[in-house]
Amino acid sequence: MQIDYLDLAGNAHLNIPPFYIDIRGKKPPQEHQIQHARKLTGKAFQPKGMKLVMMLLLKPELVNQPMRILAEQAEIALGTVKQVLDDLKQLTFVLEKGKRDSSSTKKICF
Repeated sequence: MQIDYLDLAGNAHLNIPPFYIDIRGKKPPQEHQIQHARKLTGKAFQPKGMKLVMMLLLKPELVNQPMRILAEQAEIALGTVKQVLDDLKQLTFVLEKGKRDSSSTKKICF
């Protein structure tokens, strides 16, 4: 019996009937590939950004709270919250309706 797993290189062994996936031999991504992926996703999918993303996944209603509240709740810097929200908007994971002021509402699209 083998343990099911997935890794970041794309290797996987999953035996969940009726599905069986066995992918082996993929090498970890090169540093330049990692840097390219980071540029595409910005801060949103870096460790600090993932704290906010996870919080929004668990409590999507928080997306309309002031950034200061989000920073306190996620225990990250206020500037990081802005960068992560901007990245999520650019990637269309967060949609904003209305003007870019306190009257606008945001919606999570995960």
